[in-house]
Parts: sequence; C-alpha cells; structure tokens
Amino acid sequence: MLILAVAVTGARLLAVGHGDISRFVVAGRAQVDPSAAPPDLHVFPGGGYDGQFAYRLALAPYDLRVDAHGIVIDSPLRLQRIAYPTLSWLVAAGRSQWVAAALVAVNILALAALGLLGGILARDHGRRPLWGLLLAGFPGFLFSLSRDLTEIVAAVGVVAGLLAWRRHRPTVAGMAFTVAVLARETALLAVVAMAVGHLAAWRRGVSRPCGARVWALPIITFGLWQLVCVWKAHGVPMLAGTGDNIVAPLTGLFPSAVAWFGDVTRHPGAMLPTLLAILALLQLAALGVTAGLAVARLHTTTGPTGPTGTFEVRVGFVLALLLAISLSGFVLRTPASFRQLVDLHVFAAVVLLGTDGRLRIPAAVLAAAWVGTALAMTVVV
Repeated sequence: MLILAVAVTGARLLAVGHGDISRFVVAGRAQVDPSAAPPDLHVFPGGGYDGQFAYRLALAPYDLRVDAHGIVIDSPLRLQRIAYPTLSWLVAAGRSQWVAAALVAVNILALAALGLLGGILARDHGRRPLWGLLLAGFPGFLFSLSRDLTEIVAAVGVVAGLLAWRRHRPTVAGMAFTVAVLARETALLAVVAMAVGHLAAWRRGVSRPCGARVWALPIITFGLWQLVCVWKAHGVPMLAGTGDNIVAPLTGLFPSAVAWFGDVTRHPGAMLPTLLAILALLQLAALGVTAGLAVARLHTTTGPTGPTGTFEVRVGFVLALLLAISLSGFVLRTPASFRQLVDLHVFAAVVLLGTDGRLRIPAAVLAAAWVGTALAMTVVV
C-alpha cells in the first residue's frame, strides 16, 4: 500500500502538480489571499477545495481564528477536523514551508498503516494478510491523498480502535477512536456502535471485557473540542452544513446516479465530463458491490475467536449504510464525493473479512475502480 500510495503521489505530482507539492492543497483565491499566505503556496483561481482548510490549520493548529495566515475558514466544521492538521504540523516540525509536503506524507503513511491494519484483520480471520488491501483499497482514499483531506487518518483511527478493542485493550481503543472522531466527525458512527454494544450487554447482564473507556473517551473529548470550536468560531461545528448534506434516504443518491448516466451520453465530445461521469459510476458500482455483499453476509460475521464483538460491527455497518443513502445531491456531485462514504466502505470491508465467503468479486470491482481513480488523478486538478 505504501508503494502504491507513493506511485500515485509521484504520478500526480509530475502530471498535474508540475513538481509543486503545494498544488495538492488546491487553495483558491476565494478563501486565500496570495499576498498574505505562505509564499510557497500555489493559489488557483476560484474557490479551491477542502484541503486548503487542512493546510491552514496545519500551519498553526493552536490558532483557531477564522481569518489568519492569509486563509479564511468558511465554516466551523473545518475546525473540528483537527487531528490530521495536527499530525501534519508535527511532521513538519511547525515549519510553514514543510506543511504542504507533510500533509501528503501523513496521508501516505496513513494509507500504509491502513494496509497493515487490514492485513492484521485479515490474518485474524484466517485469511492471507494481502486481503487487507480490500480495506485499504477504497478508491475514495485516492482523492483524499491527492487533495490533502482527512478521511484516511479517520479510517486508520477506526480500524485501529476496532483491533485494539478486540484485543481487550480499552484505553488504546479509546485513544484510537478519539483520533478518528477528531479527524472526521462521521467516525462517531463507530463510537456509537461501541456504546450501543456495551449498553446492550449491560442490560442483558453480560460482562464485556472492554469497559466504557472505548466509547466514553472519544465522546467526551469530542464534546470538549466542540466547546472550544464554539468559543473560537461562534458556531457549533456539528450543526454546520447539516441541512445541505443530509436528506431523506435515497433522494440524493438516485438523482445523482441518473445525472452521471446522462453525462456519459450528453457530452460525447467532451473528455472531462464523460471521464468524471464514468468514474463516478465505477466508484458507485464498487461501493454497491462491497456494501451489497456485506449485507448478504452480515449474519455470518464472526470475531477472530468466535461471535464476540460482531454486534458492534453490525450496528456500525447499518449506521454507515443509513448515512450513505441519506447524503444529498449537493454532496454527491463528483467522483471526489465518494470519499464521503468512507465509513460504509470500512465497515463493509470489516464485515467481509470476517466471513468465510470468497472475496474475489468485490476485490476485482474495487481494483478496477481504484485503477480508474488513480489514472483520473493524473489528469484532474
């Protein structure tokens, strides 16, 4: 996974980055003042992309002002995703000229870590460790890698938390889940699943080897950080943008899929719209196969030493599925939007790795979507 991540990064850096690693930030003039921002940051015309806010926080994660370092943060939502910028700031040793490279390096290392954790998970279930690529090979991670986004770090936290929890190490699990929720708020789905499983066992009078630390630590930390963000940004991050992002189930996904089908035939002479539409359909198919097969095999999921812990995984998968089908068309606009479905993929992969069935079909479809996405990232800025 490390080799693949480095290869994609190098290809993108040469093809569309022109050797400038700061282009991965995709900073836009609408949010960035080139005269006040670090001089080595490339600023594109227009609004830029989400990575510019991770870059801004990585310059100084202790500075939560909305307007600082030449970059204006557009929503309190950006402030709550502090884990990835903080890790990048540490890797950059606090030096602004190293931040752009550190953001990319952290995501490369996180992808490698996710491959390692996936291999451990596969081995625990009696599979070859190479099947861990099923977990790490989510096509959406390539957009996160190519645009300095938070999903990979969040996924590492979730999977590390699950593995530590299964090994009866509640403090380590709680710390891993804490990193996950501070990287991306949707990781709370995993934490809620842990809490539901713990409380359900308590009601049945069943003793759980892992205590409440697994879910209480990340929830308390996340709540405290929300208060800090409210104090600094005068807004509740969790409520920012919710109305635009969440709709009734399937009312956003179906129109988006229809639009992608239309784009394939509507622009026969336009390479980019057709490419993006095909890529979106390919990623949708890959996620659909993975999630659909996970639904079909959900009842056969077992833990590494029996059925212990499968309830929490099932709850997490169902919550992630409900969130995925409730995303709005505003969110699901481009292939890059599929990174938003990272939680569904992670739980679906965990479910599949925990079954006895073959995985060749989802692996083949995921591989095709991964290769298509990798190629697309060498031509799409």
